[in-house]
Amino acid sequence: MPNKKIKITFVLTTLAPGGAQRVMTFLAGNIDPEIFETTLLVIGDNKNISYDISKIKTVFLGKTRVRNGIFSIIKYLFNEPNQSILISSISHLNISMAL
Repeated sequence: MPNKKIKITFVLTTLAPGGAQRVMTFLAGNIDPEIFETTLLVIGDNKNISYDISKIKTVFLGKTRVRNGIFSIIKYLFNEPNQSILISSISHLNISMAL
């Protein structure tokens, strides 16, 4: 019986320069791919990217604000089954994720 990978989604507001963005992209890019399947879910668009995400599955929602992206995040999570872990690290985004 094949082992299923643990699916982790890292939720970010943008990939513009910032401490949380740097840490999250580093984690997503360096976590063991034999065990984990990682995705970066970015609320913003694909402009002003400051980090190398070439080896990371990345989904851009194209929203300008977190509150405008809540329903898109929910839709993404329903369309991507079996998400085991959802990680966010910015305070207003954490509040949205808790709801």
